[in-house]
Order: sequence, then structure tokens, then C-alpha cells
Amino acid sequence: MKPMKTLILPILMVGLFLFPQMADSVEQELRIITGTINEEEQIITDDGHVYDIVNNKKGDELSIYTGKRIEVKGKVIEQGDGEKVMVLQFSIIKKPVTREVKTKPWED
Repeated sequence: MKPMKTLILPILMVGLFLFPQMADSVEQELRIITGTINEEEQIITDDGHVYDIVNNKKGDELSIYTGKRIEVKGKVIEQGDGEKVMVLQFSIIKKPVTREVKTKPWED
């Protein structure tokens, strides 16, 4: 049983060295964020919170939606200089169609 214990610690150390993002996973939180994409490729929420977008496939796809409102599902990574979001999914929020409804259309 002793040899098994002596193997586990080195394997864990090698795993953390090769996959450092696993060590940071405690600091990552899955969230849904709604906001607008600015020219710096950041998401600005309605309350003014700023999220930098991580450069991954989905995050890079957002660059063409500058100025648009979006809803993002992703992992938020907290860092000393702010927060970043690793985008997993996103959708464009379309403005609701507003129509003037006449209660008495015959009165035109």
C-alpha cells in the first residue's frame, strides 16, 4: 500500500504542472451575462460591469457583433485587473417589435 501513496503525489504534481487551468477552476464560475459588445471586444452590462472576452472560438465570433446586445453563457475568470469571460454559448438579443395597437380601428 505504501508504494501506491508515493505514486499519487507525483502524479498529481505533474497533472497540475501540465494542466494549470485545472488549478484555476476553483476561481471560475459559470454565468449568464447580458450586455453590449464594445470596440475593445468587451461586454458591458446594463449596470456598467465590464468583462474582457477570452480569445477562444466562440469569443472570437463575437467580434462581428460590436454594438449589439447579446446574452453570453460562459465561465467567468476573476483576475487582479478585472474579470474575463470564456464564452461557451451566445445569442443576439433582438429588439422587441413594438406596434401601435388601435383599440378602435374604425375611428381613423
